[in-house]
Amino acid sequence: MIVRNIVKFGFIALVVFGLTSCGPSEADLAATKAAGEAILTAAVETASAQLTEIAYVSPSETPVPSLTPEPSPTLKVNPTSIAYPAPQTATVGSNTNVRGIPSKSKEDYLGYLLKGQSVQVLARNDEATWLQVVFGDSPDGMGWVIIGAIKDNYDLTTLPVMMFPDGKDAPGYLIAAPRFEMSGAPLPPGTPPPGYAFYGTLKNDTFVRIGPGAGYQSLEILKKGQLVSFNGKLPDGDWVRIDYPSGPDGGGWVSRSQVNAANGYDGLDEYDMMGNFVKAGVTPKVEPTATLDPNATQAPVITVNGTLSAQLNVRKGPNKDTDSLGLIDTGAKVVIDGVSFDKGWYRIDYNGSVGWIYAAYVVVDGEMMGIQVYGENGLPFP
Repeated sequence: MIVRNIVKFGFIALVVFGLTSCGPSEADLAATKAAGEAILTAAVETASAQLTEIAYVSPSETPVPSLTPEPSPTLKVNPTSIAYPAPQTATVGSNTNVRGIPSKSKEDYLGYLLKGQSVQVLARNDEATWLQVVFGDSPDGMGWVIIGAIKDNYDLTTLPVMMFPDGKDAPGYLIAAPRFEMSGAPLPPGTPPPGYAFYGTLKNDTFVRIGPGAGYQSLEILKKGQLVSFNGKLPDGDWVRIDYPSGPDGGGWVSRSQVNAANGYDGLDEYDMMGNFVKAGVTPKVEPTATLDPNATQAPVITVNGTLSAQLNVRKGPNKDTDSLGLIDTGAKVVIDGVSFDKGWYRIDYNGSVGWIYAAYVVVDGEMMGIQVYGENGLPFP
């Protein structure tokens, strides 16, 4: 560019000189031509020197780097953070808002999804109350919806978990869905030892899971009435850890809503949402059991009389799924020496064997106070 401009300037000067001269002689023209050539030669040499100074870089010098865009903020990740696996396809069950964080924050509103839409589910939060989904209107292509808005046509227990150690407003990191491989057939839950305060029975057939929440893999369905002992809890949650020999570290988790607890949960060890031990509890003081004197008279078994108001099956255990030992007719008299934890069954002696009858069709003559309580498996509570 510099050379071209200088050459152009010299040519114009020659033309202007020629136009402004009146009848130059051949000698004048020759002199003018020589002067012009000298100007062009000097201009070219000067321009060449300037271009060389600008373009040439000595091998010993560091090249000037080209400008690059300022990098976008990167996600703060934990060393165990994983990449997103393939998303799971689900269906929106009800109209729902999409947010930038797993919280009902107006500031993080991104848009909405309509009932019946197909959606790609990426991950869940640790409490399994929110799902991260693909959302094209979001700056990063993702958003959070409340879990109740998505139909159950995806596997919650296999979704990776987004953790937020610094709060939901701070960047999180992704971990793989916790999994556990049970070895062999499941062993029965542990029963409470004598004097142990934390135990109860299940109100319904209940999943036992590897962690404290519905988002965790289930290991087995425990039957209604199952006697279980507790060894941990979520401090402000709805899950309790039970003695479960086939589970991780000998434990499993069930929902408190499915448990009849004999003495509550105060004093149990505390765990976090990932099932990690957090804080030791304070075990209630239990008076030591005195050594029995073999010559002493044992306390009598408390019993109460009853009369059947209908013909009943006598079962081997305190539930209708156990085998029948026989029938007792309407109006028969029985001696009751035990009751199931849910008070639905009475324990009796039937031809020298332990039997159970349905309590709803028995008229009790007396008080049940102090009578022995039994679990679903027929074992007495401590």
